[in-house]
Amino acid sequence: MVITRIYKLPFIIILLGGFFSVHFASGQSKAPLLECVSVNPGGSTVLNWDTPLDPCNSFHGYYIYASKSKGGPYTLLDSVLVLAQSTYTHLTANASINPWYYYIISKYDCFGNAFAAADTLASMKLDVINNNSGAAQISWNRPYTSIKSGGALPYYLIYREYPTGIWTLIDSTQANFYKDTIVSICSNTQLNYQIKNRDTSGCMLASSIFGGIFKDVTPPAIPIVDTVSVNPLSGYAGIGWNINPSSDTKAYVIYSFMNGIWTPTDTISGRYNTYYSGNTPPYLAAAGSKIFKVAAMDSCGNISPAILLYNTLFLASSFDVCSRTAKLTWNNYKNLAGGISTYMVYCSENGGPFKAIGSTKGNTFLHTSLKTGVAYCYIVRAWNNGLNKTSTSNASCVFNSGMPPPSFLYLKTASVVAHNEVQLEIFTDTSVYVSGYRIRRSDNPAGPFTELAEIPASKTPLIEFTDKTAITNKTEYYYYVSAYDNCGYNLITSNAGHLIKIKAQANSDFSNHVEWSDYEKWSGKVLTYSIYRSIDGVWDLKPLGIFPAGTYSYIDTLKTDAENQGMVCYRVLAEEGAGNIYQFQAQSYSDSSCVLLSPSIYIPNAFTPLGRNPLFTPISSFTDERYYQMSIYNTWGELVYQSTLPSEGWDGTSAGKHCPQGIYAYIIQIRGLNGVSFEKKGMVSLIR
Repeated sequence: MVITRIYKLPFIIILLGGFFSVHFASGQSKAPLLECVSVNPGGSTVLNWDTPLDPCNSFHGYYIYASKSKGGPYTLLDSVLVLAQSTYTHLTANASINPWYYYIISKYDCFGNAFAAADTLASMKLDVINNNSGAAQISWNRPYTSIKSGGALPYYLIYREYPTGIWTLIDSTQANFYKDTIVSICSNTQLNYQIKNRDTSGCMLASSIFGGIFKDVTPPAIPIVDTVSVNPLSGYAGIGWNINPSSDTKAYVIYSFMNGIWTPTDTISGRYNTYYSGNTPPYLAAAGSKIFKVAAMDSCGNISPAILLYNTLFLASSFDVCSRTAKLTWNNYKNLAGGISTYMVYCSENGGPFKAIGSTKGNTFLHTSLKTGVAYCYIVRAWNNGLNKTSTSNASCVFNSGMPPPSFLYLKTASVVAHNEVQLEIFTDTSVYVSGYRIRRSDNPAGPFTELAEIPASKTPLIEFTDKTAITNKTEYYYYVSAYDNCGYNLITSNAGHLIKIKAQANSDFSNHVEWSDYEKWSGKVLTYSIYRSIDGVWDLKPLGIFPAGTYSYIDTLKTDAENQGMVCYRVLAEEGAGNIYQFQAQSYSDSSCVLLSPSIYIPNAFTPLGRNPLFTPISSFTDERYYQMSIYNTWGELVYQSTLPSEGWDGTSAGKHCPQGIYAYIIQIRGLNGVSFEKKGMVSLIR
C-alpha cells in the first residue's frame, strides 16, 4: 500500500490493481521504501528501508504500523524520529509462529503537513512437514516485497543446516514451496531450514528457521537383471545385472525363493560389482529350477523393490531304452531382455565337448537313435531375439545299458530335517544299471500312494531325496521307493518308511503332554526314542529323556518362574537297534510340535514408596509386552499414573508430587503370547 498526501495542492487519484496512490502536482514528499523483513532465530524481526530525502527540512518521524494479517487492522507499532535511521527490530514479534505485515508512514511539516506511506511487506514464516517419506515438505508465505528497480529477485534461496551450525544453500525456486529429498543421512537427525530472498538493493529477506527430525528412507532404483545361468559342471547358478543408476548404491541383495518364502541369500558390495555365482544350496540348480530377484541397497540400508523374477533353466532328461530316445524337458526362462528367440540344445557324448544338436521354441526335445553303451549329457541354452543374451541350463545325462535288475533296494530312513521337509536316504545296488527311482508317498499304509518324483540313478550307493511338499506337523506319512528300467517298468520296490508323528499339548498346571507314533520299518527295529525340547527357539543339546521302544508319551513339567516367552517345542529322535541286514543303525527325527504357555500375572496388594517395596510393579509371564498398559486411579477416579512398560513400576507419585497414603485402583490390560487379551482390576495400598 503506497499513500502520498499533500494538503492545499491539486492532486490526481490513480487506482492500480487494488492499491491506490495520491499524486500531487508539486512539492511531493517521498515515502521510505521498505526493502526487506528478516526473522532472527529468536523470532524477532528486523525491518530495513531506504531513507527518503527531506524536501523542506521538516521531517517529523517514521511511524511503523504492523498487523498479523495482510488485511489488517494495522496498529502503530513504534516510531523512529531520526531521518537517517533505516532499520528497526521488532523484538516481540515471535515471527516463528505467525508472519507479520508492516508498512511505514513518514511525516513531514512541509507544504501543509504532508506525509507519505511505504509499501506493505511481510515476514516469511517457514513451515516444514515430515510425512515419514524421507523428504522434507517446505512451504512459506510470499513477502509481498516493495517495488524498487524491478522489485525483489524472483528466486527463493533454500538453506539447510546440516551438520549443526553448518548452513548450506541446497537449491532455489520461484515457487513458495519445496520438497527436499534426504540422501545419505542414515539416522534420525535434526535438520533446520531457512528461506532467503535478496532484494535488488542487496537487502536479504530471511524467513523464520524451522525443521524436524529426518533420515534417508528412500530406496535406490530397481536393478535390471541381465541373465541367470547354471554352470553345467558345478550345477550352481550365476546371476548378472546392470550397473544401478542410483549413485548412492552401496550393495546388491540377492533373494532366493525357498520353501515358499523370498529369502535374502547374499549381499554383494560395490555399485560396480554386477555378477555373482553362488556355491551354497540356494544356488544349487542341478535338481530343480531356482528363482531369484535382485534389489539395490544404499548407504543407509534402504533396499529397493525387486519386481521382476528370474529363474534358472532346469533341464530334466529321460531315456526310453525301447525306442533308444532321450526326451529332454525344461521350464520357460522368464523375463529375458528382448524376449526368447529360441532354445538351443547341446549334447556331450562320453564326456566330450558339447555340440549343438538342434533348436526349438518349445520346452521339449527328442534325441533319437542313441547308441548302446554311450553316456549322453545335455544342456539347453535360451537365446534372446537380439542373439546377444543367453541363459544356460544345468547338465542332465542319460545312459543305456542292458544290465539285469538290482538285487536290493532299501529305504534306510525317512526323517524330518526341517519343517515340512522330509529327507529320504536310499541304499541302492550300484552293480547294475537302473534308469532311476520313483518316490511315492501316502498318509495310509494301505495307500493309495502318490508319486512325488523320479530321481536319476547315481553311482553312489546311498542317495538322498528331500520331499519339500510334506505337511509334517499334521500328517503321518509312509514312503517307499521303486527302481525302474529304461522302458519305465518297476524293477524292485523298497521297504516302507513311516515318519514319526508328534503332538504336544499344554496343560493348565505348567506341564506339557507329548505323544508320538512309532517309526516303521527298519530292518533292525527301533531301539530307543529320545525326546528333545526347545524354549523360545533354543534347543537343548541333551534330550529330556531316552525311552525304550514301545514308549509313546511323556509329561514335561516346566518351571513356573522361568524367564522365557512361553514357546516350548518338542521333537523325537528314533534310533535303530542292532540286526540290520545292511549293517545300518539309522536315525529318524519327527517334526517339532510347539505350544504357547498360558499367560500369568502377579500383582502386589501394597507397596511402600520409602520402604522395602518402593515400587508397585506387577510381574507377568508369557505375555506380549507390546500390548501392556497399567493405569492407576485415586479414590476420586482421577488418573494419577499410566505406563505401557511392564518393567516400569509406580513409585507413588503423580506429576512429580507424592500421592497421599491410601487405597488406589488399578486397571492392567495385557495380551498373552497365545493372542488372548485380558484385563485385571483391583486395589493396591500405598503405605507411607
